[in-house]
Amino acid sequence: MIGHLAALSDQFHARQRLSLQRWRMLGFFGMFAVLLVAWFLPPLWALLTFGAVAGTLAVFAHPVVGVGMLLLTVPFGSVRTISLPDNVDITINEPLIALIGLAWLAGMLAGRWHAPALPALTIPIVIALIPMVLSALTAESLLLSIKEISKWAELFVIYLVTATTVRSRRVLAGLVGVLLLAALAEVGIGLLQVAFRIGPPHFLAGGILMRAHGTFGQPNPYGGYLALILPVALAMALMAPRPGLRLVGWGIALAIGCGILVSLSRGAWLGTLAALSLVWLLESQRNRLRAIALAYCGFTATLIVLILGVIPEAVLSRVTDLFVYGSRLAQELRAGPNPDNWAILERVSQWYAGWRMFAENPYLGVGIGNYPKAYEVYALPGWPTGVGHAHNYYLNLAAEGGVLTLMAFLLFMLVAWRLAVRAWRQSPDAWGRMLALGLMGSLAAFSAHSLVDSLFVHSIGILLGILFGLLSALEDAAFREPVPSSSRREHGGNAAESTVEA
Repeated sequence: MIGHLAALSDQFHARQRLSLQRWRMLGFFGMFAVLLVAWFLPPLWALLTFGAVAGTLAVFAHPVVGVGMLLLTVPFGSVRTISLPDNVDITINEPLIALIGLAWLAGMLAGRWHAPALPALTIPIVIALIPMVLSALTAESLLLSIKEISKWAELFVIYLVTATTVRSRRVLAGLVGVLLLAALAEVGIGLLQVAFRIGPPHFLAGGILMRAHGTFGQPNPYGGYLALILPVALAMALMAPRPGLRLVGWGIALAIGCGILVSLSRGAWLGTLAALSLVWLLESQRNRLRAIALAYCGFTATLIVLILGVIPEAVLSRVTDLFVYGSRLAQELRAGPNPDNWAILERVSQWYAGWRMFAENPYLGVGIGNYPKAYEVYALPGWPTGVGHAHNYYLNLAAEGGVLTLMAFLLFMLVAWRLAVRAWRQSPDAWGRMLALGLMGSLAAFSAHSLVDSLFVHSIGILLGILFGLLSALEDAAFREPVPSSSRREHGGNAAESTVEA
């Protein structure tokens, strides 16, 4: 019996090797055919064709290459879009995710890789998708529901691919490097927009400072995108095993912080504050003296710039307005909007509409993705125009998908936090704890920013899927390679105890 099973296993693996050889031969002849076709095309089209085919073969060779591509196309994908009815846009990210998913599925069927266990967030994401699909039955616009569900489907696909194909510390480090480079590119674009006042007139704060918006077209998603990445750079600055990497981390963190500041996005500022607070709190457990020194330096620097009046009034007013108008919100609502209180009162009007949608449709909501369609019916008097979401992602889910969707999302977030804390506590070396700390800060930024805005715009949901996937992959990858000697020294353990299985 055992011999028969062994023979079947050998036959199966032989077929796998034959199938792999056939795919390689097919890829070779495919590239040859493309080169022949490209020979007769104009130079630009020939280059694009060759690049597309080479990229496709690279993704099929290993889907993690596609994950790296997505880290670049997420911020820049909105540059070229295909518009459909109901403000539904298709970018390069959608076909790229389809290609990555197909390559991953082919690899799984061929047995090229497999997860040692079901990734931790798989079931919570599926549970979150089920009530969303059910709520689409009540939707006025099925296309809007499909658009919103597809965002979570994309997050799910890229999470599975990242969690199951990233199997080494080197690949993790490479993806983090691409992530930080993409963020630096966005920061550069944003600073150029501020310096040369590139942007629509209504982005000028106080008629002086142009709000940075990068390639996202809006300051809020731009700031939110950078706030998700800042904790990773900060964790690198604090915990990287080598002094040179820590110095690079500080430079990247400061640059991203500048980008977030000039976005003038209060939601991004809130997310950044939550992320920095969490990173500082956890770092204080490891090195109390350094944490106290960082807090003192930060407080002193803030006090100095406030005394010297270095911060422009346009920036300060974004903070002070929250307290001025928040303390007399009822009076401001009765008085009506004006240029000074518009941003705050607009958020309140969207919260009002979202709460009414949930109160009158508590189980399945008005249909996932259908907040814009239902807004007119539930709008606050005097505020007939919606912004597409409730300016609070938790409330938005309750309004569109009902209590079932909200509870499923909270379950997903609870499991994500549990995964992050476990990765932070169980990582055996400084490198793993560094990345776990940064990703936990990203989760904190997302959780806080979602209180006042939605980050499931401009393909940022794809970035979240990658970050969650890295968090899941970290649990396995940290135990596959020898721990660098610098990491062992930082943890204070001996080489025999600290070495992990390759």
